Amino acid sequence: METALKPVLRRKEAAPIVACARLYWHFGWPGIVGLCLLLAAVMTLAVVLPQWRTDYESNVVASQASGEQVRSIAAEGATRTTEVRLPPASDAPRLLSRIQSAAVEAGLGWPRAEYQFSDATDDAPARIEVQCSLKGSYIGIRRFVTAILQDTPTLNLREFRLSRPNSTAGDVDAKIGMVVFLASESPSSTRVQR
Repeated sequence: METALKPVLRRKEAAPIVACARLYWHFGWPGIVGLCLLLAAVMTLAVVLPQWRTDYESNVVASQASGEQVRSIAAEGATRTTEVRLPPASDAPRLLSRIQSAAVEAGLGWPRAEYQFSDATDDAPARIEVQCSLKGSYIGIRRFVTAILQDTPTLNLREFRLSRPNSTAGDVDAKIGMVVFLASESPSSTRVQR
């Protein structure tokens, strides 16, 4: 009876060797290496995935908290208002001379400008509308626009067009339309051209 059991035990012991031989027969060495790498990747993912999930969840919680802080800061900023005082209508000549001197200081030619004083209405305060044509370098025009916007907080640009006669020209022609809002009515609605 002992002799009959030995061949069965040998078959059970040989099973892993036969399985490896069959894998080698079907896939070859590159296939076996690929299967081993795939198995290693799955095991690594099983170990690392829980850590990634906790990191992701903590980042989501932190971003929600920072989002709430941003919303609260924005709400505080919305409740605060900065009050800009409109210059009085009597300052209109001084404002116009400051605009012109800013253009001259920026090195721009001031060949033509048109001003219009408008009275206050129910919908809008009194204002001076200025249309001017300037000629000079692009940097000078940019410097001029920056200077007048910083100097007069109630000034708004309505039109800003730049053109160059050809691609080799160094100077640009600018047509700028702006409005300066004033505190009270101007003396009358008139048009002046310089």
